[in-house]
Amino acid sequence: MSKKSTLHQSTISDTTQNESAPAAEHPGIAEWIGSIAEKISGARAVTLIALIVMAITVFGYFPTRSDDYDIWWHLALGKHYVQNHTMQVDHSLFSWTPADPGWIYNTWLGSTLLYLFYQAGSSFGLWLIQWLLLTGVFVLLYLYLRVIKDSFDINYILAFLMLAVALNLTAIYIKPELFTTFLFTLTVFLYFYCKATGKNLFYLYPFLFVLWCNIHGGFLAGLLFISILLAGEAVNFFLLKNSSLPRKSFLTLAAAVPLSYLAVLINPYGIEYHISVLKGMFNPEYMGFAKKVFAYISMWKYLLPTPDYAFRFLNTAWVLLIFAVLFSILFILSVARKRSLDAALIAVNLVFFFFSMDSARYTIFFPIVTLFSIFYLFKDADLYAFRKKLTPLSIAFFAVFVVYINYLTVVYLDNWSWFGKGLQEGVPVKEVQFLKKHKIQGPLFNDYLIGGYMIWSTYPEYKVFIDPRYGPYWKQVGPDYFNFTSKITPETIKAFNGKYPFKAALIHMRDSHVIFSMASTGDWRLLYFDKVAVLMVHKSLIPTLSAEALSTDLTPQRFKDVNNPTTLRDLFNFYNAVGPQFGRQIHDIFKKNVYDFYKFKEQSLHVMEQNIRLKEQEILQLQQQKNVRTR
Repeated sequence: MSKKSTLHQSTISDTTQNESAPAAEHPGIAEWIGSIAEKISGARAVTLIALIVMAITVFGYFPTRSDDYDIWWHLALGKHYVQNHTMQVDHSLFSWTPADPGWIYNTWLGSTLLYLFYQAGSSFGLWLIQWLLLTGVFVLLYLYLRVIKDSFDINYILAFLMLAVALNLTAIYIKPELFTTFLFTLTVFLYFYCKATGKNLFYLYPFLFVLWCNIHGGFLAGLLFISILLAGEAVNFFLLKNSSLPRKSFLTLAAAVPLSYLAVLINPYGIEYHISVLKGMFNPEYMGFAKKVFAYISMWKYLLPTPDYAFRFLNTAWVLLIFAVLFSILFILSVARKRSLDAALIAVNLVFFFFSMDSARYTIFFPIVTLFSIFYLFKDADLYAFRKKLTPLSIAFFAVFVVYINYLTVVYLDNWSWFGKGLQEGVPVKEVQFLKKHKIQGPLFNDYLIGGYMIWSTYPEYKVFIDPRYGPYWKQVGPDYFNFTSKITPETIKAFNGKYPFKAALIHMRDSHVIFSMASTGDWRLLYFDKVAVLMVHKSLIPTLSAEALSTDLTPQRFKDVNNPTTLRDLFNFYNAVGPQFGRQIHDIFKKNVYDFYKFKEQSLHVMEQNIRLKEQEILQLQQQKNVRTR
């Protein structure tokens, strides 16, 4: 190249730099905002404050819930395992009705751990193990960021907050499923740790699955995860070399997956456990009821507000969708930059996204998978520049999301209790105490939900009619119970009681149609109730009861200090059905005790007033009809 040509190019280059200099001295508004946001997010004090705010928000969003009764029958199982030094249980042991003794449900280690923590610290002990496991999820995510030498900034703090919101739908409840949340995270962590570092720890999988399959049935999701990984990594290994694991790691994974399938045979029931699970999963009669409960409800419909505004479902559904969109964008950018496709990464995210959106109880899986995937893509495809561009949006969204979640916590929360306090608020503690104190003659009929608490609180004095395990009852008692409660008439009551000869019944107040239908026959008397359930006895038992049992105070003023709006609504519906004058008293207690900032306070009071007037009109019409007939 000539000197003249070189000189000419140099002149053009200098001219171009001079022309672009003013733009560098006066950056656009977007660049200025980005620069400020980057400085803010990188400041250690800001990161610490955001982390504290996130922790407080998450803590508030996870109060102690008492509306799921599974914890109680798990504690009963744990007690059985510990006291009898066994890993097996005959599930018909707790029931007086026909129950399948061959039904297999293997959570011996998970239930035992929960029982031991409860024995050591009561409700606080259960809360403690819940938060140890939840904290472990976030610790593993943080450790992965340290492994890939990534900085922990506002983008990741926002991601952690959104993950907590997604997990809330299932992880808010204390039961062995919590162990699955942590163990699934550990399974995902091991894969991405090996993929990012080139180290080979896949041989740990079989040992992990031996533990997991004896804690909770969620190990099946773990097996699905590593099976998809193996298929995807095989495609990478043979066809997409740029995304492949090292040869030794791939071969170890290829060996670890089948060994993990063998490892889950190490349980008290051996292969019979897995045969039983598969039979249940593919039996339409068995799964027919399961598909009706909230645990199996589809998440797709919650992408739009529902009439009852189930905000926890809505929030989880939208976090899943946002994570899916973000992963998709990063994956496309990664493919464009590396000119290579990672089959394992796309396959596992696709499967678990649709898996989690299909059923509420599976929503714990996709957000964990996709967060690790997102963190991996930032590092593997060197997408840090893209993340910096997200920083202003992350800061703004974090601020809005924190306000939104805390607002929901304040205005929608009905039970202000944390640290395990209030775990017994939603169960019939006093009702069971009354039952046992006055030695009401059994056997007892009980509703599906109440049975979960009765296994813990009344066995062996009283056995249950049915309970939320469902599995032991699906062949006879389950269908009989659900048919009876859905189509209850004086004739069906008589036939049902003939088939199942109970003389007393403990029924959740929300099943008021069952209570009042039984009372309307004249054969059943309401003996006692408190905040949760109603104890009824057959008229033939009345002569056997003490004067104290028959004269117990049942007036609404017993609940003058209750401030839980859900409890008071249930009490109102029950009392108002008995008489509008009693409904009016609960209305007044609700108006006085429930916090003014509770979102549904005015709406609830308005509905109560309407129902009181309707009941008064109903009584007046009946009285008028009676007067006409007596003329």
